[in-house]
Amino acid sequence: MDPSLVNLASNWTRVGGCPFEEILQVKSADPDVFLRPTLNELLNQDKAILLKKGDCTECFEIHIQLIPEYKIQAISFISNITKVEIFQGKMEEYLKTLYGTLEKEDDDIVDEDFKTYRYDLEVEKSGITDVAIKFLSSADEVCIFGIQVQIAPNPNGITTLVSNCINYDNVQSILQSSNTGSLASEKCTQLLNIFAKSKCPSKFRSESSEKLKAFDMKVVNEASSIQTYIDHRLNKMEERLNERLTCIEKKQTEIVDCLIKLLEKLESK
Repeated sequence: MDPSLVNLASNWTRVGGCPFEEILQVKSADPDVFLRPTLNELLNQDKAILLKKGDCTECFEIHIQLIPEYKIQAISFISNITKVEIFQGKMEEYLKTLYGTLEKEDDDIVDEDFKTYRYDLEVEKSGITDVAIKFLSSADEVCIFGIQVQIAPNPNGITTLVSNCINYDNVQSILQSSNTGSLASEKCTQLLNIFAKSKCPSKFRSESSEKLKAFDMKVVNEASSIQTYIDHRLNKMEERLNERLTCIEKKQTEIVDCLIKLLEKLESK
């Protein structure tokens, strides 16, 4: 998988090893089954990194963010820190505290001066694109010897493939041509404008749109099928909106006619 699908950030300074943006191994995963990577798959001396606390007063944290079309399925990594906290989602909701499993050599001899611990985290909540890992230690240095992120298509992110979900010109034309009250029409227009502004992509999403060009043909074909389905549903919604506005217009006309007749009767008396 393309590593550029993932945005990575931390609060400590790299002092050795590979460049920070290259430490991740990104792997496509089965959305229903977690396959724990082997030690040989996870350990990679070319992707090991040493980070130093420096002037930072907080524990080391690493933030992993996917583009919306994918979700984080699982994360596995090896470090010299014994305990971490996991946070998920945009608001960094606390998920759990994990204790690493001590990694031993084949002869079961452990270097007391420098131990390594393995972590395997399966993200069970659907649609998670953001995970933060906080390394709970008073140490001034942290080593990561390998970190793998397993990703799968995000069922909550399919609407991000649609560049324009609503035909604004058509809705605006309907509002202008309808005989609804001026206040109601103004409110509808205001709501439409707010929704249009909310669809403006963030910096990360605009960057991710460029990364979508690197997707394999399978994902593109899936996106095309989804687009067709969404277009069909939106057309149905637009038809129902037209029917609803026509019904409202008819009822208002009937009410006005009734009022006119009542006024005519009062005048004739």
